[in-house]
Amino acid sequence: MKCSRCSTLYPAQATHCPTCGKTSDYFGVPIIKATNAEVLCTTCIYHAEETCTLPNYPRATQCTLYRDQRQPQAMPLKYRPRQSWGLVIGTLILAGISILLALKR
Repeated sequence: MKCSRCSTLYPAQATHCPTCGKTSDYFGVPIIKATNAEVLCTTCIYHAEETCTLPNYPRATQCTLYRDQRQPQAMPLKYRPRQSWGLVIGTLILAGISILLALKR
């Protein structure tokens, strides 16, 4: 593999350039590479959900979408509806008064 920063040649299994330390990536997306002869799919969250659509599934040794199911995942953000309708109602009242005053002229 050739480093895009310093043009050093290094093994494809490496996760970063030994000269400058730049991580391996594919158009800015980091490439996760398996160590030894390990297959990434067996521990990937997309394998567990059966939602992976990559062409090298289920025998991928390097992947751009890999998420380890053994690692704790961040909780998804919850939708919080607007707490106060006061501003919305106030704006509607002001708009209504403005329209009424404009019509009286």
